[in-house]
Amino acid sequence: MSGAPNRLPATSEQSIAKIAPDTSLIRRSTAGWSVAARIAATSNRSSGTVVTGNGRYGKRGACDQRSGPIANRVSIAERPEVVAGRSRYGDWEGDTVVGSGHQGAVVTLVERKSGYLVAGRMPDGRSASLNRATQRVLSPLPSDLLHTLTVDNGAEFARHESLSRALGMPIYFADPYCSNQRALNENTNGLLRQYYPKGTSFLDITHQNLARVVDRLNNRPRKRLNYQTPREVLIKAGFALEM
Repeated sequence: MSGAPNRLPATSEQSIAKIAPDTSLIRRSTAGWSVAARIAATSNRSSGTVVTGNGRYGKRGACDQRSGPIANRVSIAERPEVVAGRSRYGDWEGDTVVGSGHQGAVVTLVERKSGYLVAGRMPDGRSASLNRATQRVLSPLPSDLLHTLTVDNGAEFARHESLSRALGMPIYFADPYCSNQRALNENTNGLLRQYYPKGTSFLDITHQNLARVVDRLNNRPRKRLNYQTPREVLIKAGFALEM
């Protein structure tokens, strides 16, 4: 990816206008959301809890620091300290959102400082499918926007070593059952679920439809960004968007 232009994929304002969330779905409880067939967590910062997909509450920080079953995984404990501070662009969090009955999936990757999202369709939850989708959505980005990737311990990340080589950046694994170590990704998955609620088969979703939803989320103002959008933050940082 060396020599890649300092540009991001284009955002189509016209296509953004075509997609709007079903507000009745937004008002529904998060109980029952299926995010990668595991905990679908959104943060409750005031109480220090995580809301799981079954509506139960668990304490933040209740992490299992034992190694997971994935071979040669590199623990988040070995990740550079600069990543935690969000002082630079190019550190990503990754996860998958699985369709109803495991019918297709979407890999979601969120840039930690800006909240910028890229996502790719997967025909299934196999690690080979995840690697192809991840390379497809990250390869167009400039190399200085690709420093690290932090993921969970799902079996779909089993081929992390080949993915790391293909992307040219290290991959780190969060501690098992410690979703707060990837809180931004978990919360972004919750936003994605406003458009693709539980019961959605991702086999019926086109690449174009997913791209429009991702554009919509990247143009949504965020409180933590002083009500700028993730896209605006990257533009101001010097990453010109292709039109």
